[in-house]
Amino acid sequence: LKWGLPAAIFIYPAILINPAWNWESHFYREYGLIETLSNILLLAALIFAVQAAIASTTLLQRSWAILLGFGCFLFLGEEMSWGQHYIQWTPPETWAEMNRQSETNLHNLKGWPEFIFTKVARNFLSIGMIVGSVLAPWWLRQNPTLCKIGSIHFWLWPSAQSAPVAILAIISNIPKRFLKNFDVNITWEYYGHNDGELKECLFALFILLYAMVLWRTLRIQQAPQSF
Repeated sequence: LKWGLPAAIFIYPAILINPAWNWESHFYREYGLIETLSNILLLAALIFAVQAAIASTTLLQRSWAILLGFGCFLFLGEEMSWGQHYIQWTPPETWAEMNRQSETNLHNLKGWPEFIFTKVARNFLSIGMIVGSVLAPWWLRQNPTLCKIGSIHFWLWPSAQSAPVAILAIISNIPKRFLKNFDVNITWEYYGHNDGELKECLFALFILLYAMVLWRTLRIQQAPQSF
């Protein structure tokens, strides 16, 4: 989860650049491996968040775990368009006109909902990933007394081992920005045009890692301590 899966998520779309190797070309766009993996990771994160809520010993811990679980549920529902991608229903005509992709979700609604659910949420999560998994661990190493078992610093921050996923998620759209400056004749399936799905999958993996560590940390907090 720390190195192998993030590397595979980042490398796999590059294989699809070659039309002869793009076995997903005949798939419905939401049935691709990256999109499906995002849903699996978010479902697993939701389960761990529920387990973390059960393992919590304070109202603050339980509230945070429930908030995390709600975020996983919302992210998963939006990714699946609340089941439309699998059941293939047709949304009401009025809703379809308001939605950029004619889907049953909020993040593609034209106007402020799309801005909130894409720009704001995505940038907020990106900042949180870097601050939480890169900057916070460095700061806590300078102040180890803050991480006593039971303290908020002990259970709130992500593990530093999730930093590779966070960094990959942040740099995943660099190829798109790079290609904008050059006239290229290659349509890059993810690196350039649909890189948003790649970034979302890495987001989902980071959330899963966070939920797993939170659950394990709260269980450690419950264990009897030897002095």
